[in-house]
Amino acid sequence: MQDMTFSSAPGFPILSLIILAPLLAAVAAALMRDPRQARKTTQAGAATSLVLSIVALVAFRADFAGMQMTERLAWLPSLGIDYALGIDGISVLFLPMTALVFLAIQWVAPEATQKRNRWVDINLLILLSATLGAFAATDAILFFVFFEMALVPGYFLIKLSGTAPDPARAARNYMVVMLLGSLPVLAGLVMAGLGAAEVTGQLSFDMAALSRFALPEGAELAVFAFLAFGFAIKAPALPLHLWVGASVAASPVSMMAWLLGVKLGTYGFLRFVIPLAPGAAAEYAPWVIGVEVVAILYAGLIALGRRDLRSLLVFSSIGHVGLMTAAAFSGTADGWRGAIMMMLNAGIATAGLALCIGMIERRLGHADVRAMGGLIASAPRLTAVVFVAGLALIGVPGTSGFVGEILSLKGVFDAGWGFGLLAVSGVVLGAGYFLTAYQRGFLGVAARPAVAAAPDLQGRERIFGAGIIVLIVGTGLFPGVPESLTRATVAAQIDRQTTLLADRQAASIMLAAMPETAAGREDM
Repeated sequence: MQDMTFSSAPGFPILSLIILAPLLAAVAAALMRDPRQARKTTQAGAATSLVLSIVALVAFRADFAGMQMTERLAWLPSLGIDYALGIDGISVLFLPMTALVFLAIQWVAPEATQKRNRWVDINLLILLSATLGAFAATDAILFFVFFEMALVPGYFLIKLSGTAPDPARAARNYMVVMLLGSLPVLAGLVMAGLGAAEVTGQLSFDMAALSRFALPEGAELAVFAFLAFGFAIKAPALPLHLWVGASVAASPVSMMAWLLGVKLGTYGFLRFVIPLAPGAAAEYAPWVIGVEVVAILYAGLIALGRRDLRSLLVFSSIGHVGLMTAAAFSGTADGWRGAIMMMLNAGIATAGLALCIGMIERRLGHADVRAMGGLIASAPRLTAVVFVAGLALIGVPGTSGFVGEILSLKGVFDAGWGFGLLAVSGVVLGAGYFLTAYQRGFLGVAARPAVAAAPDLQGRERIFGAGIIVLIVGTGLFPGVPESLTRATVAAQIDRQTTLLADRQAASIMLAAMPETAAGREDM
């Protein structure tokens, strides 16, 4: 018998509608003959998801730690797989953030402002739907379905509007790397479900059920290894980051904004890796944190020498992923909340900068700071948006990047002062590479005719620029509003991990004492 339940607030299956709105708009646009009407339809699909996501955000109860607005439908009951959705403090902020990123892409990405095949718009909507589904899924296999669903539109976006000399080859390379990350994730999720079934006697991939019981140590280590490897590729986290530079260089601006701004890989660490393998995560946390603080330093040093803004943004993102991952593995509530807030800032500042880079490339044909000097004279508004977004990127107080960076650093310091000092050094490098690139690329006198004649923000670009600044400053001045939504869920997650680890330690002590007790009885 199929079972479907919806929560009382807001009173209808809002999460399904958030996910389905872009898909329905994509189907409608594919059937339309008029390209202008099709374009309006695709924009309406993203806008509908944004409005519904905001409704869900307003209806969300910050004082409740569990899943809210839940929906469940038995999908493959013999395999324990359900169509199950829900949001908590870890995921609630990423629904409106993702919808807003895609709406901005449709408005101002260079490929979105030119006449081109409508299939680019349609693939953008499919990618949006898949990303929203991944954030809302509470069944592990359903998450993987959405996770995989994102690969297909990503492939076609690179192939249809990529910047590489051979877009088809670049798209194939991207697909191969993503599959290398997806297969271990699937293996890890299946192993977690089968391992939990041995304990409970019932096969289920519901995340609440999977995280309720600790797996045997051997099985847990295998689950940890597979999931951590897969999500580290997706993040991308050092040392599995080598693919991202080539993919971003070959991608259209829309894919660059998604790859660098929407952190599905880091979300996987918080939602799956640590909750499903808390013992292994705690045991190997010093190694993971050590590698990732090195990543922060490595990325900062490499970014200092980069002159192309795309490449600089790639290494900035690698450094931020390193800090997010280290904070998550610190095992502290501050670290977790900091990682979530940094992921939110990536959707605002990093994706915003990616779209600004697209505007610069459309005006100049490149984004090399060595040939951009003096852009402030001809495009002062664009320069101002880049500056504010860059301040958020490096975590300046009063911007959306500050609170996440501070909380993450506190979590890393709690894990070890040596780790914290290295992470702070990397953060300082971040200020160095951004301000250096900004000074060379935007300030001074325009020495090149193309730079002197570059137009400033126009039409929708002005709305986008104003919106980015308002989001960055508003979140920076009132960080407690989004951060408060994460507190209850994060506290409950940390408590659960602590309890599971304590129970496992107590069981190990009892098991170790049993032979001595038995031997004492035999002597008697």
